[in-house]
Amino acid sequence: MHTKPGAVLAVFVFGITGSVLVPILQTRPMDVACEGQSLAAALNHSTLNLANALGAWIGGLVLDRGLG
Repeated sequence: MHTKPGAVLAVFVFGITGSVLVPILQTRPMDVACEGQSLAAALNHSTLNLANALGAWIGGLVLDRGLG
């Protein structure tokens, strides 16, 4: 069943899930990196930015092909 309240709930849950995972994704590599904590933090941010850019690019390709 597809409903507007269900969609709102799903968006809320996805947002909360992402917010909860960010500190874990940041602290785990820094704990493991020992002396290279700055590099671990920079790589973490770089991968998140790369994923953001790829998502926008793929979304643009989908729209350009008329599949949106």
